[in-house]
This record gives sequence, structure tokens and C-alpha cells, in this order.
Amino acid sequence: MNIFPREVCDCLYIYIANPKASSCTDTKLLKALKKFDISNEYVHLDDVPEKSIFSLRNGREFIKGEKVRKRYKCQDIKSRRYYLVSPVAEVIQTSLF
Repeated sequence: MNIFPREVCDCLYIYIANPKASSCTDTKLLKALKKFDISNEYVHLDDVPEKSIFSLRNGREFIKGEKVRKRYKCQDIKSRRYYLVSPVAEVIQTSLF
């Protein structure tokens, strides 16, 4: 039964072999599924260049920093605090810093 595209099947087989407790922890599977999503308004934080300004769905704006293990260290523009943001977070890139 060829229900899913080959790229999704490959990622799905790997995920099923050792599933995680959360549905969004497998970044490869999530990215493969998002390629076939109809809405293209958002991009993944992974696809945004470093030192770019981006905003989350809630409107908060950040500057993308370096990758720390699996997440990116991003600075909130208003409060100047640093947060670790998932590489598969859906963001809107606003400009380069």
C-alpha cells in the first residue's frame, strides 16, 4: 500500500522502530511531513539564516543565534533575554540583523 510518498515512508519507518513520547521530537519526520503541507506562510527556524530577525506565531520577535546541542539560542528583542528554540518551530522571517 503506497499511501505516503517515499520520503515520508523512509522517515516513518525509522520513527516507528523507536517512537518517542512526544509527536514532534523526530525532526526528520516532521520536516518530511511539512513538505506536503498546503500552507506555506511559515518556515522552520532551521531554514532561517543566523543573525536574522524572526517572529513566532504569538508575535514575539527574536534574533536567531548559535545552535546549542539541538536548539537555537535566540534573543528576545524586547526583553533582551535568551531562549532556546526548537529548530522545527514555525516562524516568519522578517529581516536580516
